[in-house]
Amino acid sequence: MRLGFCTDRGSRGPAARRGHQLVRGHLRALSRRRRDQDPHDGFQERRRQDLDVFLSQPGHDGRALHRVGEGPRPMKLQMSTRYALYAVMELAARPEQQVSAAEIAEKYGISSNHLAKVLRTLGRAGLVEAVRGMGGGYRLASDAKRITLLDIIALFEPIGSKTSGTREAGDTTAEGQALRRVLWEIEDMERATLESISLTTMLKLVRPVEVLDPPPPPLRRPGVVVA
Repeated sequence: MRLGFCTDRGSRGPAARRGHQLVRGHLRALSRRRRDQDPHDGFQERRRQDLDVFLSQPGHDGRALHRVGEGPRPMKLQMSTRYALYAVMELAARPEQQVSAAEIAEKYGISSNHLAKVLRTLGRAGLVEAVRGMGGGYRLASDAKRITLLDIIALFEPIGSKTSGTREAGDTTAEGQALRRVLWEIEDMERATLESISLTTMLKLVRPVEVLDPPPPPLRRPGVVVA
């Protein structure tokens, strides 16, 4: 999964290379832990080196991220997930205030009733807390640096394969095992990416919405009526 970024390999400094190596190690550890925890995995006889698969990131080979004519296709999120992300980002941006659900709903043009249910889920998870009384509302219950996208998204929808842990046709073949390992690797990369992005990082990506100037009026020529 890519989030629309692509770094230039040639411009990486020592710190960036060390960070990439840490990510590689983290992803391999995640992949091994997932396989160890899968009660349906009957392929323990596979060689250790066959399990340590790491898929190269798109764009790191110098090619374009998207084919000609294709644009970026963002990750699809359920409505409740998007509402939750909007809410926690709004609370993180205003840490000294208690923000009402009505304010959040009005800003993002979303259903107040649906948002209230989302906020209750976030509250039960310990991510937000309600402030009662005059001027009450909601605020973050934890440091924005410690709350990640994974923490929020995982509350409202599964991340990765919805059939993980189930046996599919062809799984016992060599080709099926290879496909399974690749899909697991992709899922681990997706989870690791979401886990690496905090609310603080998200706020740094927020930019003021540009108000586009209205188009100029059409030119009027003598004898020509513009509808």
